[in-house]
Amino acid sequence: MESSQTTTEDQRETDKFNRLAVQWWDPQGLMWPLHRLNDMRAPFVIEKIQQHFKTVSLKGLRILDIGCGAGLLAERMAKQGATVTGIDVAAKNIAALLKRLRMLVTSMLCLTWKLLSTSAICRYLCHEPAI
Repeated sequence: MESSQTTTEDQRETDKFNRLAVQWWDPQGLMWPLHRLNDMRAPFVIEKIQQHFKTVSLKGLRILDIGCGAGLLAERMAKQGATVTGIDVAAKNIAALLKRLRMLVTSMLCLTWKLLSTSAICRYLCHEPAI
């Protein structure tokens, strides 16, 4: 029995983010708006997670960041003590993230990263073998 896979991945979007990946961590580069947004977004997201789990920190929480890009938000949550798994379909984003992780002096962050297709993400979320 053959299984057919449906995807919601837009290859043009994936290609675009793969092209931008080398500039992802440059706050003065093409991704500068995302860095500025992250300065507001990260505290907001962290606060909402803390409110939801009725906690004062992210320590001990496991967070899944789907579409993590090169990990701007995921890194901030990990610095707050969460164990973060970032998933993205753009391989070069994951490569940019891994380069960033190697450069970080504070390598105590609890971050894991996966490159998964959108159908594999669905299987991952349903706890089925994804890869």
